Amino acid sequence: MNKLKKFVEDGGYIFSEDWVLTEFLQEAWGHLVRAGQYLHEQKVDVYPAPGATNEPIMRGVFISKASQIDKAIDGELLKGEKWRTSPAEDVQKTGEAVRGALKAPSAEWMIDDESPWIEVLNKNEVVILMRSKALDKDPNVKGNDTVAFTFKAGKGRILHVLSHFGRQNSAQGDFDLQNMLLNFLMEAYRVNKQLQQQQGK
Repeated sequence: MNKLKKFVEDGGYIFSEDWVLTEFLQEAWGHLVRAGQYLHEQKVDVYPAPGATNEPIMRGVFISKASQIDKAIDGELLKGEKWRTSPAEDVQKTGEAVRGALKAPSAEWMIDDESPWIEVLNKNEVVILMRSKALDKDPNVKGNDTVAFTFKAGKGRILHVLSHFGRQNSAQGDFDLQNMLLNFLMEAYRVNKQLQQQQGK
């Protein structure tokens, strides 16, 4: 564990999931996060935490509002003859398309049996990326609705997700989960190059 912690603090990037929260993260950075009780197998909603879509790691994970609006209006235009029947009806159809597109982006997340829920202890240092309303309503979870989080540790960074990444629907509607890992890897590469330049390698 100490070697892994040093690896991160020296500039390493680690993506973790499920029980790694119990076995490593809370042991190494117990002042930041810890594992809660075990959850039962279930499928829950997920949505971006407030402000999370501004994080580089979340780029392209949830489609932007502008993109959603464009797609919604284009979809109405492609319907053909039913569009542009009268100015008043055009305005109404455009409004309906825009209102539908402005709904908060969401997706589903599969939780395995006995996955520990996540308790974030220091919200100044830990950035919550995704939450679940279903978990928030669960009285056993006590408001700990985090599905994904990240934090810096020394020169490196941790990205952790609840349960297993491989069981999730990666590209569905306005949700493209693969972009989160891709963004994380790109940031790791950029930071590694910077560290090498600073060390004169």
